[in-house]
Amino acid sequence: DLTYVVRRVLTAARLRCLADALWPELGPSLDDAVSPFIRLALQHAAAPLDLPRLAAALGIHRKTLWERCRQRGIPSPRELLSWCRLLAAAFVLDDDGRTVDSVAVELDFPSPSALRNLLQRYTQLTPSALRARGGSSYAVRLLSSRLRSSIPLRRAINGP
Repeated sequence: DLTYVVRRVLTAARLRCLADALWPELGPSLDDAVSPFIRLALQHAAAPLDLPRLAAALGIHRKTLWERCRQRGIPSPRELLSWCRLLAAAFVLDDDGRTVDSVAVELDFPSPSALRNLLQRYTQLTPSALRARGGSSYAVRLLSSRLRSSIPLRRAINGP
């Protein structure tokens, strides 16, 4: 139990820096109406994210958040939450010697395969390929690019 508690405390401390570490690259890509949501999601990306709870923490209804995203032509809040989890995983994977299995456990993914699938779905890369391309910095660039695209994720990945 002590090992688990210590790991959780260290993870929480390291991931509290996630938003601050990635914000200089990510912040300029974000609209003022959506940036508080992304920042809050990054601050809580160490565990599965709950859209209604995050929206309530911002003082808005989840449907309002969906509507803001739709009006701006950016991905849905659900997709943005997945991107925040992906950024957290990429941030932890930036540490040399970290395995996908240990990152999946640390970030409460259902399984290492779930983490690999998320990386594959959103980046089209394996964890080692993501590391080779720059890890979290590359993932931020992909998200920034995705924010400029209003086409659905499936078409963005697979082409028209």
